[in-house]
Amino acid sequence: MAQRYLLPSPGVVTAIEGAERFADHPDLAYLEIRAKLGDRIGPVDSHPARAGVVITTGETREVAMALAEYVVERILIATDANMIR
Repeated sequence: MAQRYLLPSPGVVTAIEGAERFADHPDLAYLEIRAKLGDRIGPVDSHPARAGVVITTGETREVAMALAEYVVERILIATDANMIR
């Protein structure tokens, strides 16, 4: 089992894409995206400040870790830092 977090750059969320492609993946135990379009993302200073979480399973720890990182890398949470002002 492995757990990784979604940590987009600070700014206002302008797009969220990619999570749907993992909906039926047998080794994706949990996927939560907390960020919503228009949310202001700041520096991560606490657990609730994370934009989301991915938990995966696999035959080995290394396989689960690789899948978790793969999923996180393919979920886009785009932000615009210029919109924070």
